Amino acid sequence: MNIVKFSYDIDRDIRNYQNSLFEFKYSDYGRDRPVVTGFLRPSFVKSLEGTTEVKDKLSITRKYLNDFSKTKADFISIQVRSLEEYWGTIEKSYIERLEDYFGVSIGFDKANCYLTTLTISPYNVKEKSFMTSFSNGLAAQANTVMHEFMHLVFRHNFDEYCTTMGVNQQGLLEINESLTTLLNYEFSEFTITPAYNKKPSIEDLQKKVVELWKEKKDFKHILDELIKMRV
Repeated sequence: MNIVKFSYDIDRDIRNYQNSLFEFKYSDYGRDRPVVTGFLRPSFVKSLEGTTEVKDKLSITRKYLNDFSKTKADFISIQVRSLEEYWGTIEKSYIERLEDYFGVSIGFDKANCYLTTLTISPYNVKEKSFMTSFSNGLAAQANTVMHEFMHLVFRHNFDEYCTTMGVNQQGLLEINESLTTLLNYEFSEFTITPAYNKKPSIEDLQKKVVELWKEKKDFKHILDELIKMRV
């Protein structure tokens, strides 16, 4: 039985619209506000532009997504099933490598991946959930699953340590984000295409991750050096 379960949930998708499109609530990591509407029909985007109230935008979105879930039910089912089937072929090995490299048990026995019609894929540490986008192909979706799952494992196991060492919330987010650079190095055997993660405010950390990995590959050493850069 896989730890990660895949599904499409309208309420979760609507929450993503609220937090990513209508009221951006995530760190921008030094980027311009991301464009997240590329997968959406122009008529829907235009209807959103016709109102300023968030509650009205959410109402329009719910109607749009209800229609999407009914008219594209086969597409949704195929997307969920293909990602679930592929992930099932690598999950056990990927988690074993994560546990071995991080030096901890992942610390939880289930997580949920919800597909989203937006291009932003947030994670929730408390709920042990994250998203991946319908607009990506299977290779990129699988990279996102590995990326977001790594976030959950790191945050579950190392939040307290980082805080104790004097790292503030933004520093913690940046260290967490930069560590996914390891997907292209320590975990490259699990990726089909390179894992893209260009964010200006963490470029120094990402560079240090690669430099230290090539020297020693020791996760605890890498983490402690990143902490020094954010305290």
